[in-house]
Amino acid sequence: MPNSFVADRLMYAVSKVMQQARLFYSRASSDYDEDRLWYELVACILGSQVPFELAQAAASHLNEEGLLDFQRHDMSYCAREQSISAALSKPIFPPITKSGVGRKYRYPNTKALQIRKTAEAIYKSGLTLGGILHSCDNPREGRLRIISVANGVGPKQASLFLRNVSYANELAILDVHVLDFMKMVGLIHNSDSTPSGLHQYERMEACLREYAEEDDLEFASFDTAIWVVMRTYKKEFLA
Repeated sequence: MPNSFVADRLMYAVSKVMQQARLFYSRASSDYDEDRLWYELVACILGSQVPFELAQAAASHLNEEGLLDFQRHDMSYCAREQSISAALSKPIFPPITKSGVGRKYRYPNTKALQIRKTAEAIYKSGLTLGGILHSCDNPREGRLRIISVANGVGPKQASLFLRNVSYANELAILDVHVLDFMKMVGLIHNSDSTPSGLHQYERMEACLREYAEEDDLEFASFDTAIWVVMRTYKKEFLA
């Protein structure tokens, strides 16, 4: 049974954070060029099973090193994969210790391979992310297409990518924090784990959307606020 007092306090905090989230999304631009679309997709590939801050730092580092430009022909796809793996293996990512040593990215070889395979599925085939998204009739189709071309990307990361590039605000990003919130307010069972496939993901997504619609809450701002509040709650009360 959900703890109604905790659930009510969390929902109150979510409603407050939503005001800032709504302001952020109202100012977001959907005018992304191909380089930016690719960068955001790489960040989502890197974001699976690692902390958000680490994924963002890793994507930024690869971009600064010029390793994400797969449309240049100065390096083969395989050579670029090796360079990405080497770059991710360096102990340079936050948090940095007093001695100046950082942390390594957790899956350098796996993610380098996934980035290379994704680049091949898109650019080696003569496609672009912009073209793929423009060819889709609705956000759910867009998510399916991203899952189909992005190696190692499932519904959550595909939804995050589409949210980050302002393509779709009606798709939920069901990460562990949002799922824990859903358990705490009784939307899903405590025994429910991370969705194992798109069908289960969409079922849980529909539950969260219905919950938001009952209170006339804007969906993108709602699940973003949940993510912010639950991360803070876990750090301050469950650590």
